[in-house]
Amino acid sequence: MPNMSKIKVGITGTIGSGKTTVTNYISQLYPTISADDIVNDLYKSRDFIILINKKILNIDSDILDKNLLAQEIFSNQDSLKKINEIIHPKVKEKIIDWLALQGGLCFVEVPLLYEAKFEDIFDKVIVVISEKKDIVNRLIKNRGYSESEALARISSQIPAKVKSDLADYVIYNDKSIIDLKEKTLEVISKIERMG
Repeated sequence: MPNMSKIKVGITGTIGSGKTTVTNYISQLYPTISADDIVNDLYKSRDFIILINKKILNIDSDILDKNLLAQEIFSNQDSLKKINEIIHPKVKEKIIDWLALQGGLCFVEVPLLYEAKFEDIFDKVIVVISEKKDIVNRLIKNRGYSESEALARISSQIPAKVKSDLADYVIYNDKSIIDLKEKTLEVISKIERMG
């Protein structure tokens, strides 16, 4: 691993595109953090659950029904907007704090990087792209979604084409796991040469 100047890289892509797999490869070489892990930590807080239940589901409870919440936010644009307005600033603050502690090259997986307007905190952005039919199949097989649930989640995000046009590097997840790893290593090599 070369001695790198500080370069902050965001990793994004649509749901089910393979960005977590890419992040996992990179984590074997460089420091990484995931916005999803930050969000999962938020949901461990009783106060946060109460806030979400009140603001999104209009109920007073400290127990979160994740299925009910998902149903509400993926069928109601206002609820999706509200929950993002609550979560995104908290996640951004945690990411900025983590980045401040890093030296050299570091990576942050942010599924909604462009939707949340987080691009300003990164020097470079990698987007992972996959065919819509492959994503739907992955979401059905790996997460147990119905086809309509998978499509609702995909449509709640900025289209892959737009993300790829905005990103500095694009990794096409369209073949095997081995191919995905090779493409990831190629992109890392390009970023390393910058430092």
